[in-house]
Amino acid sequence: MKRRWLSSLLLVLGLTAVLVAALAYLMLESPRTVYVVRAETKDFPREVVGFGRVGPRRELLTFKRSGIVAEVRVRPGDRVAAGELLARLDDAGLRERLESVRRRLELARLDARQSRERLRQQIAALEADLERARRDLRVKESLQKAGAASAAEVERARRRVALLESRLSALKRSLATDAEVRQARIKALEAELAGIQEALAESRLVAPAAGTVEAVTLVEGRPARGSVVLRLPGSPVLEARFSVADGSLLRPHQPARLVFETWPPVTLETEVERVLPVAPGTDWVTAQFAAVAGVPEVSTEFTARVTVEVLPRAVVVPRLAVVEEEGERFVWVAHLRRARRVYVRVIAENPEEVAVTGLRAGTLVLSRPPSDLKEGERLRFIEDPGDG
Repeated sequence: MKRRWLSSLLLVLGLTAVLVAALAYLMLESPRTVYVVRAETKDFPREVVGFGRVGPRRELLTFKRSGIVAEVRVRPGDRVAAGELLARLDDAGLRERLESVRRRLELARLDARQSRERLRQQIAALEADLERARRDLRVKESLQKAGAASAAEVERARRRVALLESRLSALKRSLATDAEVRQARIKALEAELAGIQEALAESRLVAPAAGTVEAVTLVEGRPARGSVVLRLPGSPVLEARFSVADGSLLRPHQPARLVFETWPPVTLETEVERVLPVAPGTDWVTAQFAAVAGVPEVSTEFTARVTVEVLPRAVVVPRLAVVEEEGERFVWVAHLRRARRVYVRVIAENPEEVAVTGLRAGTLVLSRPPSDLKEGERLRFIEDPGDG
């Protein structure tokens, strides 16, 4: 009996020691205080960001066709009038083709007129012959009734009429077919002529309005890969530069927010007005924005945020919540008050938030996870949906 009581006492003491050790471990592992937000579902505006300034209105002028630059007539600083020739391509070959096509077109039109007149004369002659043949048939039919003409004579007259009618019908068809073929040929030559004239017009680079030449990158004797930048008078323009990758997503009429570097910051709502082509030797795309009231006079620099698409019902988390490690992205979530990694795929992003897959809406996500956080670490969190 005494031995059994001793065994029970030892068991109780052992369990007590284990419990004390566990409590000590839990007390030693103090929870880490972190901020969390809930992953939310919403329409996500994907934005691209560029940096710009308020400056003079510019026009980037380039040739619309390839070729070799024959002449550059302007230099930076030159003032030019509207319609003034700035540069031209070598167009000698085009002018030779132009004269050749003009001659062929004139000959084709002359030949069509002569052919039409010739066929009409033949038709008129046949119509006269047919009318005489019909009168002769009527006479012979009258004579046959009086017994003065034989049936064979009447039949010959009828065959003569039928033959002339067949010839006249064939000649009229020939006139229509000949006119159609020749007209198609004329139209083809006219189209070729118009194409050459358009190419000649595109071989001339002219000023769309009066202004001052700001830069010239065209070189005589070289392929026409450069441009002329013309600074135009008038109200200033809002323009920003974007990376080539982001610039490829820009389109006119996309909504934009311009945040000016003032205190407090001034934000203006506008839209993309035009996207300029990538200038040779540069690695950016320039976008110009529609004029808007309220541009601050004390600052000419701004950050442009353009919405290029909207993803419906996307799962969104703060941008700082996404951690990248060894080429993979994940977020830390608070699961049963423990830190746990959840790997995600970013499908779109803007400067403050990202849209992801692989994460359920409503999940508690660490908005600014500590860099030394470990899997399973105890957490004491403050839920702050408004703090991203």
